[in-house]
Amino acid sequence: MPLKPRLYHLIFAVLITVWSGCAQGPPTRPEASGRPGEILLVADDDVWNTVAGKALTDILTAEQYGLPQGEAQFRFSRLPQSNFSGILKLQKNIVYLELAEEPVSISYRNDVWSAPQLVVRIAGSNIDSIAAYLRENYDLLLQALNDAERNRIVIGYQALLDAILQKTVKDSFGVSLITPKGFQLAVSKNNFMWLRRETQEMSQGIIIYETAYTDTSDFVSRIIVSRRDSICLQHIPGPSEGSYMATEMSYPVKRNVMEVDSNFAVELRGLWRTEGDFMGGPFVSYSIHNPSRGTIITIEGFVFAPRYNKREYLRQVEAIARSATF
Repeated sequence: MPLKPRLYHLIFAVLITVWSGCAQGPPTRPEASGRPGEILLVADDDVWNTVAGKALTDILTAEQYGLPQGEAQFRFSRLPQSNFSGILKLQKNIVYLELAEEPVSISYRNDVWSAPQLVVRIAGSNIDSIAAYLRENYDLLLQALNDAERNRIVIGYQALLDAILQKTVKDSFGVSLITPKGFQLAVSKNNFMWLRRETQEMSQGIIIYETAYTDTSDFVSRIIVSRRDSICLQHIPGPSEGSYMATEMSYPVKRNVMEVDSNFAVELRGLWRTEGDFMGGPFVSYSIHNPSRGTIITIEGFVFAPRYNKREYLRQVEAIARSATF
């Protein structure tokens, strides 16, 4: 039996509405607010003024390793839950600390009220248990917060991508890297590339080089540092005749084993100096095993900003290096 015209048009209208809703996807969130490295802590006085609040403060304000001057890993402001409303919910990083009738835990949620946003909830039924849990799992909390910061940087850089420079890197090393506009190709030769960004405030550098993989000893810290210094001697000159970039050996280099794009990697954090001159600053490098080419790709970011804090400048080049995909 054929449908009546009015019924047909009604069904058609419903189908169009449903299809349009699906096509639009999930509702968009307002843009997250707040400065880089900034956290809004939500905790009542009866929790904050305890060993749990002290433990959380110590974790967030611990100095960032590998900077020439002391800088806390994060800045934060704190308010009670009764004041947490309105535009405050749009902050990029929100951390709850509260008592609740449940086993102590840390949970993470993304894009609750804005995007890109990270909301962390730290809760438990006992103050001492919360403090102990934080001290034992501080690395997981810091990793989540640092990952969120880097991901925001990458999202911002993707909208400012220098496609030509990205293709140049990929053609040379077989790796895709987020290369934002503002970086220029300074040197490209002998399996080495140097990208640099210069402003009145600071200088940022990305260096990429490829070496043959022999065995696991290639990832020993002193071997990586020796390889780094040899490469810098050849390709990163300083401002004075005969000067060049070198690793500052009086400051211990910190090693971390990890993965980059599912490939084995070693991260090194430390300080660089200019042999034969007075320049210096922080660096972070990633030596990544690329089994498809039988090589090690090293991607390093470094910063020179003598009159400014360097944490966020270093985080920016770190985000670029960690964006590598093979």
